[in-house]
Amino acid sequence: MSWQSYVDDRLVKGCGFVKATILSLADGGNWASTPGFSVLPNEFAIIKEGFDNPGVLFEKGLHINGIKFLVNKVEDGNFILAKYKAPTEDNPLNNPNPDSLETVMCMKSNLAIVVGAINASGTAGVARNGLAVFVDQLKASNF
Repeated sequence: MSWQSYVDDRLVKGCGFVKATILSLADGGNWASTPGFSVLPNEFAIIKEGFDNPGVLFEKGLHINGIKFLVNKVEDGNFILAKYKAPTEDNPLNNPNPDSLETVMCMKSNLAIVVGAINASGTAGVARNGLAVFVDQLKASNF
């Protein structure tokens, strides 16, 4: 099975993510992703650092595709949960969110970081549980 089929079948169809990507933990290289969903090198660096130093995520936020998400939770050094905050008059700095992504989740395996995003119609609990199962399977396979 290709990495792309994992994204399409397991993360999008199985977990309910509307956008997802699997990145190399070593260098942020893209193993597979949904079209138009990418994590830039500087965004990856902050995500990777945030697993070990959550303060950086709470300070800078989590950025995906140039869109800022506010970090709500970092658990056990392997799970990050962030929510989109729309631009307002008081906070006009965030970029538009054309895909209406509401929640982003990141989990780390031995060799990868898996990022998934849901919109308002997605169910965060279902997505998180599916993501956890997927990442556990990666770990069991030494990925």
